[in-house]
Amino acid sequence: MNISVQDLLASSRKRLKLESIDTANIDSILLLSNLLSVSKEYLVINNQKILTESEYNDYLELIERRIKGEPVSKIVGRREFYGREFIVNRDVLDPRPDSELIIDTVKELFTNKEESLNFLDLGTGSGCLLITLLLEYKKSRGIGIDISEKAIAIAKKNSHLFSIKNRSSFIVSDWIGAIDHSDFNVIVCNPPYIPETEINNLIVDVKSYDPIISLVGGCDGLINYKKIFSQLTKRKLNKKIILILEIYSSNIDAIVKIIIDEGFDKNIIKIRQDLANKKRVIYMTL
Repeated sequence: MNISVQDLLASSRKRLKLESIDTANIDSILLLSNLLSVSKEYLVINNQKILTESEYNDYLELIERRIKGEPVSKIVGRREFYGREFIVNRDVLDPRPDSELIIDTVKELFTNKEESLNFLDLGTGSGCLLITLLLEYKKSRGIGIDISEKAIAIAKKNSHLFSIKNRSSFIVSDWIGAIDHSDFNVIVCNPPYIPETEINNLIVDVKSYDPIISLVGGCDGLINYKKIFSQLTKRKLNKKIILILEIYSSNIDAIVKIIIDEGFDKNIIKIRQDLANKKRVIYMTL
């Protein structure tokens, strides 16, 4: 069989679009570039390259996996976050563009990139938040915490990938239970916050391929916020700490109530919206 890169991409785009996959164009390109271990630009420049039969068959298998709902990130084992590609698999939540607002918030609060900060990342998953912060603040250090040993293993791989293993540590723990959080300048967290009743409403890419433990926040989506703020109040702080949390916009009022009920002043709570104008991040000084 003689088929060129151009023709194969055209036919695969058509198949994906027939399955109502909105990202058909970029998905088809990413899958082929990964299979051939070449850049996306290479495929454009060499669009008349003829594929071998083995390459063709392997590519069709990847397209079938995508049609069944498997995200490209899980197929190729990588996902971009803040302009960098992180290792991912089915043991960790895919990094989302929405979570980049956490990084932006830190950068707006700490404008001096030469500052030496101590970061704590709760529910680190792939480590994308902590690692991105350490790459932005090159004189800083940090610890990532996750209840999943498999997630911690992926975070460690990413710390090696980005050559920051000497400035980062990763610990298995249920939120802050195993660590003295008073030693940190900044705590960031994207906790599982989807209510159990809404899981079935998620797209297949998410509910079938992201770990449920990274998605579900109990029956109402609030259990992890309750745990975090309960643990935060159990230790006296000797300095100010900035806490930045991603939130589920539908639960904003309930989350604010949890914070107030744990003894924090409502006036210290700040809320930021994402690009879709949804309330996405809460930050406050402890």
